[in-house]
Amino acid sequence: INIYPQPATDMCFVSTTAPIQALDIINATGKIIYSELGHGTFEQRMALHLPNGMYWIQVTQTNGIVLRKALLILNSNQPRLPPKCVKTLT
Repeated sequence: INIYPQPATDMCFVSTTAPIQALDIINATGKIIYSELGHGTFEQRMALHLPNGMYWIQVTQTNGIVLRKALLILNSNQPRLPPKCVKTLT
C-alpha cells in the first residue's frame, strides 16, 4: 500500500497491488471516522477534511486482504499552536 503525499493536506492518493474495495480512516482511538467504497481500481483519490493529526488508512482489497498504514494530516489552513515559551533562569 502506498499513500501520498505524506504529510497530506486536503487530499491523498492510495495505491495497492490489488483493486480497492473500501477505504476507511481510523482515528487514534480506533474509531472509523470516514468510509469510502472503492472504485475497483488499483489507485484512488481521497478528499480529506480532517483536523491535523495522525490517522490510519485501512484498505480492503477485492481479494479480501486488509491493509493499514499511517497517515499524517498537516493542513496549512488550520491554525497552529504557538511554540512553547521557555524561560531560562540566569
